[in-house]
Amino acid sequence: MKQYQISDNKGLVVSVIPYGATITSICFNEQELTLNYTKPDDYFNDNFYLGSTVGRFANRIKESKFKLSGKESTLNANQGAHCLHGGKDNFSKRIWEVIEVKPNAIELYLFSKNGDQGFPGNLEVWLKIQVEDNQVRLNYRASTDRNTVVNLTNHCYFNLESPQASIDNHLLEIVSDSFLSIDKQGIPLTKQQVSNHNAFNFNDTKPIHHALLSEHEQIQQANGLDHCFVLANQAEKALVLAAQLLSPETRLKLSLYTTLPGVQVYTGNFLSTPFSPRQGVCLEAQYWPDAPNRKDFPSSELKAGEEYIHEIVYQFSAF
Repeated sequence: MKQYQISDNKGLVVSVIPYGATITSICFNEQELTLNYTKPDDYFNDNFYLGSTVGRFANRIKESKFKLSGKESTLNANQGAHCLHGGKDNFSKRIWEVIEVKPNAIELYLFSKNGDQGFPGNLEVWLKIQVEDNQVRLNYRASTDRNTVVNLTNHCYFNLESPQASIDNHLLEIVSDSFLSIDKQGIPLTKQQVSNHNAFNFNDTKPIHHALLSEHEQIQQANGLDHCFVLANQAEKALVLAAQLLSPETRLKLSLYTTLPGVQVYTGNFLSTPFSPRQGVCLEAQYWPDAPNRKDFPSSELKAGEEYIHEIVYQFSAF
């Protein structure tokens, strides 16, 4: 549980532990911007995926099964009948190998064997976390010896004001014209235009409580936001702006860039002791939930001999 600290020497300092390839802290100009535990060992009992790397498949897979090349895989069910974030023993519960450490970067490695949590293929995963020019850059790379599905993301809970404050008054902008509606168990239903659902329209910067105070059925059902927003410009897997989170109080801004086709916005609706609901917000860049079962969603398949390469960037600035 050694904690590694990397910095850009310009005011941005990031702490990482090998357990779950977890970001335990992001400090910008000496202000803590993420929820964390006071003791590294507390992460062993964490139920909120605090700052961790989740996989083999982030978010939910319906009824814990999918078919690939005509063969069905049955996964570990850890949220009712469904598989969440890759199963009970997912990547956030593993000790990753630290393979390189530099003053401003750390690279970690994980091997996931064929059949791990039910997923096919031996999978190798590399994650490089680099800090430069007020940016935290997460570079994901993976390869497999058998066709499989892969969806990796980071699960930091951001709070740009005080770790004890609510995120209700944070301002949010999402570069998206549609979101995925969900059933009562968080499984995606259909793509909906944000222009038809005011509570989900963050094309213009709005306070998060714009959604949280809404009586919209989807908001009430999830007890807040826990929805995937569709990013429209990802056909070429280019690094594009996905969302911005701002605090009028501290005048800090987080800009999220990614090569992935969606961002799951989760407003910490079910955080509990030692935290409180809506104390942090997750901006989880990822493939769409339940993509392995949905031919109408961007494919999350990784074929043998090919590489999974994606990037997530958190950029911090004053405004």
